[in-house]
Amino acid sequence: MPLPKGKKYFINVGSTGQPRDSDNRACYAVLEEHQVTWYRVPYDFRTTMNKIIDTGVLDEILARRLAIGGELAPEEGAKMTYIVAEPCIGCKYTDCVDVCPVDCFFEGQNSLAIHPDECIECGACVPECPVEAIFSEEDLPEKWAEYLELNARLSELWPVITVKKDPLPEADEWKSIENKRDQLSENPAR
Repeated sequence: MPLPKGKKYFINVGSTGQPRDSDNRACYAVLEEHQVTWYRVPYDFRTTMNKIIDTGVLDEILARRLAIGGELAPEEGAKMTYIVAEPCIGCKYTDCVDVCPVDCFFEGQNSLAIHPDECIECGACVPECPVEAIFSEEDLPEKWAEYLELNARLSELWPVITVKKDPLPEADEWKSIENKRDQLSENPAR
């Protein structure tokens, strides 16, 4: 669509509630003569977050999305993620996918992975996992440290999963098995 020359155009780039670049300031852009200028505007995200929670209209998880990149993060500008670890292998329960407010889960043949750039660190998935396979980056047990890299790499190869599915047929047998890293299939789900 051609735009008349000599005018400025305000561009609303979307909600402040999903700052995927770890910057929780409100964002807008101005287009003028084929030049786009981005603007970031600080606001009291804590007050806004608390008002959303107090109204009860939206889930608390959605309200907490406003803090991503803000002072609730462990370090200024730090980005954390959640990780699917070894207990998921052979089970692939997808209760976590059902509660995720974004599309950050990816599906392999016998496990799931979380894409670190899509995860908004809300933690909604953690209590939903029946095999306790999901950890925040800071709470990931040392014995499963490699799953941080595995999640990042495999989520680039596997398809996104956005709806709950039945677990694998052998899930009940696999959920109590330990040391099953060698059973992880890096093939995508079919």
